[in-house]
Amino acid sequence: MTPKWYSVWSNPFLPAAFQFPRAFLIAGPTDWALKMCLFLQIFREHNPIITWPDDPLHLSSWFTDLDMTQWHMVIKPKSFLDCMASGVIWSIPISRWANWHDMAHQPLEDAEMSVTCTRYLNGDPPPWDGANLRHGALVIDIIDKSGVYVGTSHGGTIFDGLARTAVQFGEDFIDSTQVVITDTSVPPEYYQGQTKLTMKQLPYVVFREGHTSPIQTSAWINSPAKGIQVNTGGHSMPGVNETISATIQAGFDMLGSLFFVSSLGATVDTMLKPLYEDTVLAWWSVKNGSRAINSGWERLFEYFQQGANKAYCVSGDTVINGPDGDERIDTLAERGGPFRVWSITPAGQRVTATAAFAFKKGHTELFRFTLDNGAFIKATRNHRWFTPDGWRECGQARIGTKVAVDDAGSLDYSSVIKIEALGCHDFYDMHVPRLENYLAQGIWNHNTIASLMVLRAGFWATKTTVSWKVKVSDGLPFMVGDRGLGHFFLDDRIGLVLEGDTQIHMDRARKLELVWSEDGYTEWDITVGDERIFEDPAQRAWGKIEQLIAGLRDLGVY
Repeated sequence: MTPKWYSVWSNPFLPAAFQFPRAFLIAGPTDWALKMCLFLQIFREHNPIITWPDDPLHLSSWFTDLDMTQWHMVIKPKSFLDCMASGVIWSIPISRWANWHDMAHQPLEDAEMSVTCTRYLNGDPPPWDGANLRHGALVIDIIDKSGVYVGTSHGGTIFDGLARTAVQFGEDFIDSTQVVITDTSVPPEYYQGQTKLTMKQLPYVVFREGHTSPIQTSAWINSPAKGIQVNTGGHSMPGVNETISATIQAGFDMLGSLFFVSSLGATVDTMLKPLYEDTVLAWWSVKNGSRAINSGWERLFEYFQQGANKAYCVSGDTVINGPDGDERIDTLAERGGPFRVWSITPAGQRVTATAAFAFKKGHTELFRFTLDNGAFIKATRNHRWFTPDGWRECGQARIGTKVAVDDAGSLDYSSVIKIEALGCHDFYDMHVPRLENYLAQGIWNHNTIASLMVLRAGFWATKTTVSWKVKVSDGLPFMVGDRGLGHFFLDDRIGLVLEGDTQIHMDRARKLELVWSEDGYTEWDITVGDERIFEDPAQRAWGKIEQLIAGLRDLGVY
């Protein structure tokens, strides 16, 4: 038997699939904002004005439904001022008919906060002063077990101990740094006898490899920084190509009029367009000064981040599907401004999203991909669509390749049955903040990525990263458990010292797996950091800013 516990974003104890009201936006400290979101949704279920009681003919139920002491699920309260004083970063949950889990897991990861779910039973201490709950009520709380923004430890040495640090965002959102904090006082809880816990201010649990270590097996990933400068690009800023084109046409039309040659400007512009289009103000190069100083004299110089340069694009007559109807992408680009589309969440749910803009991207070779359900799309070979193996480029498709399609709101797959080359044509793209995908021609497609986000992803992908997994015996010397039953649990910071090394490497315990044999021998598989170590909270935070702007329009604020 193998019980498993995963971190917040896939916590099996987290209540599933809450649906929000039609229009929803809250700003504030992450824990307060997300608690308010969830409370308002639970309140909708028990509000007799919005939702009739289960038995509307039972008059007393019209009043008892508002009695929180009878609710099956409650949110542990915390005031707005207390949340601000705790130092939690702000977020802006915004949604229209979205799953609470899909909406909340990004702010939770950005703030490095955790969701806890406790079942209250008669005789238990009240979860807060004055709480009066029914037997079996589920109490939901959002807590900061990481302390990454207010002060914790990201590492140290066995001689000097742990260094207390805090993460700060750069002013330009291009990089984030760790700042050393001089306050290294030991939490008073550690001086209490028989205490089982690890505090975020100064994590206590550190495993050490060696002959007498409780570590049975271990796997270590250490990826050093791959460069001090990141380059990206491929598409000129809006208006640059158009300005050059207009200047060339106007200048040569005036010259042509002197020799009675009409439309000379258009002819010359067509000839010169391959030379100037997407070459002026189309590329970014950003150097990371702190990384350059710390990398020493022997280092890699630069890294080219794929993303903004590739042609993730479709033909101008591609029909974009959305809740407001279907429309060609070239028409949307000509009209300008945000518009609503269908997008798909990581859980495979179709939701409404707002595209920030659509635009003409260039002129290149297109291909027509036809599926066995009759759907087709005309796109570049670098354009990406969704497959059972994730987002893949169309150029990788072969006859029989399965592609994700929409089937009456549900995710389904159809096979490629025909691929045709169409020659060179204009192609278009769009940007859907946060979800980064849209439905077109009944097929799920990936969109372009803003250059700033690509740069941020480049720095995150090339930074020094550490991730490790260990298999340890329970109780030697640390016990795994929550709420005083063990020294650490999910999302607590723990450390590892490699054999022959003096460095203490620390991160959050993101996955726990308990394995025991028939003779009762138990072991814990602990994952500290996982594949999400290559995702960037700052990049997602910038995406939330873009989502806010699009969401405000979606909700009719402006």
